[in-house]
Amino acid sequence: MVSPHRSAILSACFAGLFGALAGCTGKFAGTVEHYVELESHALLLARFATYGAMILLNGFMLSNYLRSLQSLPSLQATVLSNASNISLTGLMGYFAYSEDLSWSWCCGIVLLFCGTILVTAAGQDDSKPQKTHRE
Repeated sequence: MVSPHRSAILSACFAGLFGALAGCTGKFAGTVEHYVELESHALLLARFATYGAMILLNGFMLSNYLRSLQSLPSLQATVLSNASNISLTGLMGYFAYSEDLSWSWCCGIVLLFCGTILVTAAGQDDSKPQKTHRE
């Protein structure tokens, strides 16, 4: 069984994943005619379906983010969600749309994960009860 804290961390990361999927779906919805040859009615239906999927994925993102906020400090949940969203959006753009990933983007992702580790570790230290000295 997964501990509540670990479950909240996974929920924050899944929020980033669903946000990245929603972003890629939205980009596809806006440019579907470049990828698929369809008649005008079918194109409209495809665009409507992909925008619907984007809204659904945004709902999943929000649901997971709110679930993570129940057990994590808001800073920790936000940093985890944003870090996973930014990195996964870049990777999905690279694989799905052949977008470039520059060295500066890769260095930025490394720094982003270093910062995420620091914030997550600090959040775990803050969650431990502190001893008080009574005289």
